[in-house]
Amino acid sequence: MTLFRVFRQAPNRTAAAGQCVPTLYAGKSFEGAIFESILRDMPPLPRTRRVFERDFQDAALAELTLLRSLRVARLFNQELATLGLSRKALIESHGVDAYLWTVAWAAALHRDNPQLDGLAWHSRQQDSELVYVFFGGRAEAGDFRQGVPLPLGWGPGRTRLDAMVATYQVDVVPMPP
Repeated sequence: MTLFRVFRQAPNRTAAAGQCVPTLYAGKSFEGAIFESILRDMPPLPRTRRVFERDFQDAALAELTLLRSLRVARLFNQELATLGLSRKALIESHGVDAYLWTVAWAAALHRDNPQLDGLAWHSRQQDSELVYVFFGGRAEAGDFRQGVPLPLGWGPGRTRLDAMVATYQVDVVPMPP
């Protein structure tokens, strides 16, 4: 299986040792990867939808080929219902407080299911897109073969990103000169 991952050349945050599980987010498609990274906080129309160029200037997208089967918890409607949750409550949540709540659920699933390599769900921004988070320590770098990174700040990657944001009516705010 091939997935797509957006990553940044320079990490924008760090975490103290022991306080978080390293993760790798990926999408089943180019769009899924973009929706779960660069466009993850887009409000619905008719509200203003914008992304700042600085948020993807140093980003790149790479294809990942899975080299082994990874076990993921499916966070789809029927599976969420067995946990007493809904897609609206867990996946379609907005804001910092909601994000912290979803992180707590992911941490609990990680803690209570050591056989899991990650989670799978349909993107909040584009529900036709299947997306994943893989847990570091369970899904390792050797489980993936990474293709050549495609920079998103310029060249063909930027062209593809610009076409996608135009389709979804997202304005790109340029970096100051």
